[in-house]
Amino acid sequence: MKTGFKLSFLATVFIGGFFFQASGQLSCQASPGTINRPTPKFGFNTNGHIPPDIPFVGWSGANWTQQWFVDSTIYLNPEILRFPGGTNASHWDWKTGWFIPGYQPPGTPLMIRSDEFKPGLLGCNGEGLFVMNLETSNVQYEMDGVRHADSIGLNPQLFELGNEHNLNGGATYPLQLMTPTNYSQLAQAYFESVKAEFPASKICAVGGNTLSGPGMGWNDTVLVYIPAINAFAFHVYLTANNADSVFHLNRALAIPFGNPASNTSLSYRYNTAGFASLPVDKEVWVTEFNLEETQLVAVPIIAESWTHLLYVTAMNNFFLSQSNIAMVLNHSLASSASHYASISRQDKHITANAIADETFV
Repeated sequence: MKTGFKLSFLATVFIGGFFFQASGQLSCQASPGTINRPTPKFGFNTNGHIPPDIPFVGWSGANWTQQWFVDSTIYLNPEILRFPGGTNASHWDWKTGWFIPGYQPPGTPLMIRSDEFKPGLLGCNGEGLFVMNLETSNVQYEMDGVRHADSIGLNPQLFELGNEHNLNGGATYPLQLMTPTNYSQLAQAYFESVKAEFPASKICAVGGNTLSGPGMGWNDTVLVYIPAINAFAFHVYLTANNADSVFHLNRALAIPFGNPASNTSLSYRYNTAGFASLPVDKEVWVTEFNLEETQLVAVPIIAESWTHLLYVTAMNNFFLSQSNIAMVLNHSLASSASHYASISRQDKHITANAIADETFV
């Protein structure tokens, strides 16, 4: 079992720094500090289900059937791998190892079961965070999948009850958004089933800020129905403050490198309407996070660059400063969107996004 984290020269110099640019030179000032807290577990969300023909024939793809992808994952040395991933987990059939009909993406279907996931997980000596399908499956079928994962030696002990059911999925995923009560009642059935067979497991519910208006909000409702829940998940995607489509280094890095006490882009999640109000015995799991550029439909100008490395490093530092965060998972190990990928599906290289997270594992 891995313990602790590496604080490299990169993190030591740049974390908490103040950036300015003069005469084309980038300079940095940093101040030392000490954080006393249990070490969170670092890893990746694993949307590693990309066939070689998405979106262009001849690209390498990135999935657990490819030995190079398994080897690259092992090289990154993650402590946690989230499987089968984010939104895709809500439309996933564990038995076929692919998306259920009606949600299948273009490209060649693959078989990415826990069997195919096993070499990557065991190769890096990591733990699996298994996301259960609450949206298009049922608790009996999902428990069969968990039992299968256990039978092949994956020892599932970390579970996440669905993905982003506090957010509107629009016309594409109309079943995603649930009311706090509907989600909590459904999640309660999954929680009790998992605990009955895996009593030592830790289980995470979807988390969200308290809703405005009368009545209880999301987190409070979950706690009413599942008072023994171990953790709440939240996802953090911050922009580079470049809605004008212009890249400016200082402006971009001011988002994650800002003072956590005054940085509203990050700290609002810890106000009294959010996770600051959780009971002290509840953990926060950041099961997805990354830079989200404004120009998502264009060629990214920050992703996979030196700036992206600094950006993700700064976000990691913020998470380390919050004592209730027990897990930090970068999005994503591989992705159809290159600006999130840690392992490139085009030419198989390790990206700046991955290097930033490898610093902390």
